[in-house]
Amino acid sequence: MELTACSFLKTPLLAERFCQGKNLWLFFINEGMIDLDTIKADKTLDAKGLDCPMPLLKAKKAIDALKSGQVLEIIGTDEGSRIDLPGWCERVGHSYLGVKEEANFFKFYIRKGR
Repeated sequence: MELTACSFLKTPLLAERFCQGKNLWLFFINEGMIDLDTIKADKTLDAKGLDCPMPLLKAKKAIDALKSGQVLEIIGTDEGSRIDLPGWCERVGHSYLGVKEEANFFKFYIRKGR
């Protein structure tokens, strides 16, 4: 496995900002690595076509239904979610695992905190 500068960043939020657009999807989480290509989501939220603030509001509702430690996958098209979701996770205590860019949409991954 090739390590990049992104692999050494301490938080997923910093890694996401640094690696944005480079299609590098490995992030350090609790001193381990998560490969977003193999992560298993406990719930998937389809937020395609929704504009700010709807993806965030729907993510909040969806994650409230999960247990601590479970993973929410959000599929969306809103570019602003790249900033909104990591910031929200940081404020409320969830772990932002990262984003994977597909052809016409994004896949965001969040692990529910406490």
